[in-house]
Order: sequence, then structure tokens, then C-alpha cells
Amino acid sequence: MASVLSNAPSLVALSRHKPWVFAISGLMIAGNSYYVYRLAPRLQARALACSIDDPRCRVVGRFIQSVLWISAAIWLVGFAVAFALGPILSRFD
Repeated sequence: MASVLSNAPSLVALSRHKPWVFAISGLMIAGNSYYVYRLAPRLQARALACSIDDPRCRVVGRFIQSVLWISAAIWLVGFAVAFALGPILSRFD
């Protein structure tokens, strides 16, 4: 842990502002999911950039959706470790 903090000292500042970091990143993931599932299909349909049956558009859409779900899963694991794990482990002491 000491070598990680010596190579990236800004992690200490981020850990001091942990609620803000998780709140802002959670809002960014929520906003991105709104964009991916609601806004982007409407914009593509209006601009006629992709037809619904074009397999290239679905591959790009699936890639973006998978990156979004992976980032949401990483955020949930980080949130659970940062905020929920301490109170759970303290009950076992």
C-alpha cells in the first residue's frame, strides 16, 4: 500500500472526498446510461445514420452497452467496499 501511495499521492486526496467522488461518478454513469438507452437511438433514427437492421450499428451499440455495464459493476463493487463493507465487518467483531 505504501508503494501505491508513493506512486500516486493524489489517491489520498480522493479518499478524503470519497462521497463526492462516488456521487459524481454515479451521476455520470446514470447520465451515460440515459444517453445510451434513450437519447442515442432517437438521434440515430432522426439523422438516418443507421438503419435498425444494420448489424454494424448493433455491434457498436452492444460494445458501448457492455462497457457501460462493466463500469456500473465496477462502481457498485467500489461503492460496496468503500461504504458498506466497514459496517458489515464491524458487526462481526
